Amino acid sequence: VRLQQAMSTYNDRGSQLIQETVNFAQLMMHLADLSGDLEVAELDLQIAIEQVHRVEQMLEDLKAHHDKYVEWMNQHRDDYQDKCDEFANAYDTASTAEKDAFKQQIVELFEQFKQAFEESNAQYIDLMNDLTTALYNKVATVKQHSMVQRSMI
Repeated sequence: VRLQQAMSTYNDRGSQLIQETVNFAQLMMHLADLSGDLEVAELDLQIAIEQVHRVEQMLEDLKAHHDKYVEWMNQHRDDYQDKCDEFANAYDTASTAEKDAFKQQIVELFEQFKQAFEESNAQYIDLMNDLTTALYNKVATVKQHSMVQRSMI
């Protein structure tokens, strides 16, 4: 009888040990899943930080482009105005050839100004489009991650 009790106790302890081993394995699997989720979250965070830095850099580039553009516009406006003023001051004493030369110079300055304005405007629009695209991509990524996180919960 004692041997049967000892064997029964041994069997119960073996069953408990197996159950605890199963519980331990389940906990380890859960921790491994959490660890994998953490690695993915850290990677997502790094990507998000890089996207934000890229958007900030694009914004800084846009501001720098704007400042150079304003400086360039002011300089060319002043050059154009100076040439017009020079022409106005010399108009009464200038010969027809000199008037034609002034006119040609003024027209050339205006055409250069107009062409450069159009090019600069196109660059500015491209920079704005790039910035807007980056922002929309960031918003879409945040929404997607939010939906994934909610679905995991």
